[in-house]
Amino acid sequence: MSKAIKNTKASTKHFLFSPMSLFSLVTLSLIAGAATAWLFDTESGRTRRAKTRDKFIHLSCLARRSGGRRLRDLSNRSRGLVATLRLAFFPNRAESVEDTKLVQRVRSQIGRSIKHPRDLRISARNGSVTLAGRVESNEAERILDEVLRVRGVLNVNDELELTERNETQQPEIAVPSPS
Repeated sequence: MSKAIKNTKASTKHFLFSPMSLFSLVTLSLIAGAATAWLFDTESGRTRRAKTRDKFIHLSCLARRSGGRRLRDLSNRSRGLVATLRLAFFPNRAESVEDTKLVQRVRSQIGRSIKHPRDLRISARNGSVTLAGRVESNEAERILDEVLRVRGVLNVNDELELTERNETQQPEIAVPSPS
């Protein structure tokens, strides 16, 4: 029995370029020719070249400025990430924060999460934050959670008075004591 073997190589046609790549080559050649004629025109080619050069210079300056901004942004973000990771892995080396700065951080964090942040009296000493004043009962737990998340807070002393406040009732303004 003889086996019939078909010669596939003999039946394929070989092109120097495939029809699609030939079309692409012709198209690119036409575009390059048109661009050359447009740039090197004897009447207004000099002006076009100058404008094109100016646009490239402008774009390169924009890219350089933008790259600098992005580099600074990346640097700041990486510095913040390193500080966060250092705090996560070495909690005993937590930064020592000035008491006034810690009070400002806590007040800023609380101010975004409750209705009447001025009703609170906040004090800090060596990382220990004391909260006093009147707050609505549904806000108390949220306040404590927010304060514990502030960087530099080691513990929170809860001296809050829980109240049920109507929406129409005006809050009393707490006058901070000079300390």
